[in-house]
Amino acid sequence: MDGDFNIAKWKSKPALLNQRVCRIKKSINEINLDYFFYLLPIPLLEINKSTSSITVKHLSNKQIENMLFPIPPVSEQYRIVETIEKLFSRLDQIQKNIV
Repeated sequence: MDGDFNIAKWKSKPALLNQRVCRIKKSINEINLDYFFYLLPIPLLEINKSTSSITVKHLSNKQIENMLFPIPPVSEQYRIVETIEKLFSRLDQIQKNIV
């Protein structure tokens, strides 16, 4: 994975992966995927900041495997996601009213 490190949900048909992207799949039921989606940019930003490069930054599988995440109980993860999404909805409404 090269370049700036970002996350996105795949919203299309099944596809093959390019060498510059990775797919992260959950292996336990104790993780809400939306919670993980909102959480993942934080460690990626930290890795991005601390990764030196002359031309293009590189993110290895080992760096991803070594990430540690706070994993609250699933019920709390759902509450966190619900709060984040309410705030994003509110932000969308504010932006519509400004324009």
